[in-house]
Amino acid sequence: WKVWLDTLGSKQGAMQVDARDGTHPVIVPIHDILQAGNSFDTITYSKGQAVIRMLEAYVGEAAFRSGVRHYMKDYAYGNTETDQLWAEVDAASDRKLTSVAHDFTLRPGVPMLTVSPAGNGISLSQERFAYDASGDAGGAWKVPALVQPSSGSDPLAIIRVENEAGHPSLLPGAPAGSVVNAGQTAYFRVRYEGKAFDALCGRFGTLTPDDQIGIINDAYSIGTAGKEPMSELLRLSERLPANAYPSVWTTLVARLTYLDQAYDGQAGQPAFRRFVTEVTSPVLRRIGLEAVPGESANAEIERTDLLGLLGRIGDPAVVGWAKGKFTAFLKEPSSISGTERITVLRIVAVNPDLGTWESLHSLEVNAPSGIEKDQYVDLVGAASDLGLAQRALDASLTGEMEPTLRPQIVSDVSRRHSLMALNFAIQHWDELKQFIEPTIWARYVPRLASNSFDDSVLGPLEAYAGSHIPVSAQQGVHTAESQVRFAAAVRAQRLPEIDRWLATRAQ
Repeated sequence: WKVWLDTLGSKQGAMQVDARDGTHPVIVPIHDILQAGNSFDTITYSKGQAVIRMLEAYVGEAAFRSGVRHYMKDYAYGNTETDQLWAEVDAASDRKLTSVAHDFTLRPGVPMLTVSPAGNGISLSQERFAYDASGDAGGAWKVPALVQPSSGSDPLAIIRVENEAGHPSLLPGAPAGSVVNAGQTAYFRVRYEGKAFDALCGRFGTLTPDDQIGIINDAYSIGTAGKEPMSELLRLSERLPANAYPSVWTTLVARLTYLDQAYDGQAGQPAFRRFVTEVTSPVLRRIGLEAVPGESANAEIERTDLLGLLGRIGDPAVVGWAKGKFTAFLKEPSSISGTERITVLRIVAVNPDLGTWESLHSLEVNAPSGIEKDQYVDLVGAASDLGLAQRALDASLTGEMEPTLRPQIVSDVSRRHSLMALNFAIQHWDELKQFIEPTIWARYVPRLASNSFDDSVLGPLEAYAGSHIPVSAQQGVHTAESQVRFAAAVRAQRLPEIDRWLATRAQ
């Protein structure tokens, strides 16, 4: 199942939050229940997991497990502090991790190593990776980095990079094109400059799936931050083989989907969609529209995500296939399998006509189980048409919908119509909140705003937060605001950069 490949996705999600204003350390003091509720987030869980894996890889699995065993034995039936765990692992290993653990659990933020060609090797320097002006005065992190010079060669020993930008450390014997953070076990971004990226791009198709995923995520994040050209991600897209491991294509599809969402309503979207079709068509020809007996679970996920993207951009073959399947499904639900059903319904739900939307709505109302109702609510709220989106919101206030699903459909609408959903929730808050667990009231409305690529949602959100959310519980507000500012900057600054690259490429 390649579980570690899947965790690279959750690490990417944590890094996206951790690189913006509103983040927090993994370990924070908790003063009240509302603050506790806001701490059950991607930093606590996903960054926490990623940091633990990094520490295990740094000291070695055997030493890490030995330290954990001694820790559990020595403190059984008692209370502990985190440093007592680190001390036990330090005692079992030649590599000491306490100072590394402190940097990554007591400080917020994401370190970034910049790789530059230098003589017969490369140089590494460090700075904080951030999307905004949220600074960090803690200095350089102690970053454990594993460097892989070339495919099939033994990696260099793990080195700890502690120097900041302007004071690079030289690594001879690691030529341009070397993979830094080989295996992607550590929690940091890698920025490849100039010829270092060119050389890496040239061998991208030969790298391991872990490294392909990590490099795609780094290129996307560093590009959207404006620290390197967005064209680097697009160049990697062209270099990824059609038969690359499914999880790699799933990762790339997610990044391309986000960019297409940013393009909604923008003049450059048709050209971007032509590029997406060109890059992904060989993959669709290889895997086909429908499942193949004996294929892996990850191949099914790859197909589902790819068809979702192509359905979103209106690929005629994919949309036509989905509509035909949907017509057959309405006549005989058993005509398509469960996995295929989800794919088909998602495609037709994105841009439905009135008849299709009403069919989906009827399926939701008459679904025999809670699980099916939950699936259909997501589809009813997915329409791009404003009128249908408003009908979905209005349905949340009627008795036809299960109480626990009423807040969900508002959230579903917010994915395409954030301001509309936000204003609706604020206007009807007294009605909606009775169906929402009180401990997450402070997070619900900010999450509706967080899906927007337009900073016009910030005014209503700030006004609502000022009158409804205690100061101690406003972590979610700050996170949502920074996410919206990031998305708005991607639309305003990065998309024109992609437009220029696509225009040059077409010449």
